[in-house]
Amino acid sequence: MRLQQDMQSVLTRLSTLEALSVYSVIVLYIVCYCIVYCMLYILYRAEVNEQIAVALVRLQQDMQSVLTRLSTLEALSVAQTRVRSRTPSENERDRQVQHTQM
Repeated sequence: MRLQQDMQSVLTRLSTLEALSVYSVIVLYIVCYCIVYCMLYILYRAEVNEQIAVALVRLQQDMQSVLTRLSTLEALSVAQTRVRSRTPSENERDRQVQHTQM
């Protein structure tokens, strides 16, 4: 009788361990899923951040190009304004100097 009770006690404990084992597997699965999801999210964010960085570098290059062209345009505009504000005799003298240099 005692042996039967002991066996029943062992079987009860084993079934409890099996239940805990199944529970542990489920928890482990959930934890692993969360870790994988977090890793994918981090990789996605890193890719998005890289794309943003590339776009900002391109924008900076485009803005530098625009500023360079604007400076050139301003310089040409100033030169043209100076030529227009000069007297005809000054313009003729400059043309003669250019012809003699050629």
